[in-house]
Amino acid sequence: MSKLVWAVPCLILAGTPLGAEPPAQVAVSSTAEEPPADEAAQAPGQMIIVEGEAERRKVIVGSRVPKRQIIQDGPIATNTGVAGLVPGSGMDPFVGRTRTLRTNSCVSSGESIRKPAACLIVRADEALADGDSELSAGLLRTIISDDSSNNHERLAAAQRLHAIGDQLRDADLREQALVQMLATGLLADTDTIAAHRSLAAIAIANSEPELAIARLTSLLRITPGRAQDWVNLAVLQRAAGEPASRASMQRAIELQRAAGRPVAPGWESFVDD
Repeated sequence: MSKLVWAVPCLILAGTPLGAEPPAQVAVSSTAEEPPADEAAQAPGQMIIVEGEAERRKVIVGSRVPKRQIIQDGPIATNTGVAGLVPGSGMDPFVGRTRTLRTNSCVSSGESIRKPAACLIVRADEALADGDSELSAGLLRTIISDDSSNNHERLAAAQRLHAIGDQLRDADLREQALVQMLATGLLADTDTIAAHRSLAAIAIANSEPELAIARLTSLLRITPGRAQDWVNLAVLQRAAGEPASRASMQRAIELQRAAGRPVAPGWESFVDD
């Protein structure tokens, strides 16, 4: 399994430099003030009313009071949000404060495990550390079932899934992980043999004789096996009515004697029956 090395989240600080002068404050005043309405109504003679901007004035001459309200320039409305404000514009909402940007990066020490899978593994490890084994196992299964995952990524995920099964004493979870580990074809020979033997033991414990026979047969194709492996196979074969059971027990007896160990009386009587 590739060793994973995780980059520590980094902090990027951006703020107003010390000693920088604050943006200049510009006073805005109306170019023309309108006299109060009561004074305008009492003034003798004609009244001149100025509307609009100073550059384009419209003059209304008359002695009557205008029927519509005269609106002078007020606050300027804008639909510009925070994202549109830039430093130095005088409208920066972050002036005088410090902004912290956090970025997370997941990097594996091995090139075979790419960043997306590495990040999922990191999240799975964090979830397990927080006590959420269900979330952790779900994230690892995502890597295993993803068609874009390579065998190295599946193996790393399956090994962690097996560790969770061991921690929870969950045989089903361990079985799923072992099957996936063997499917990658990347296990060392000794680990491959151990995985086959563990799967056979799980099938026996679950009272699944046909599956146990198939798994023991697969195991003994790749290794001479131990005497106990052949004994287990012989017992299962006889229970299934297979005549090969006698030959399997005889092989167990031969291995036991070759190792200089005593042969149990029950093994020899098994062959004689």
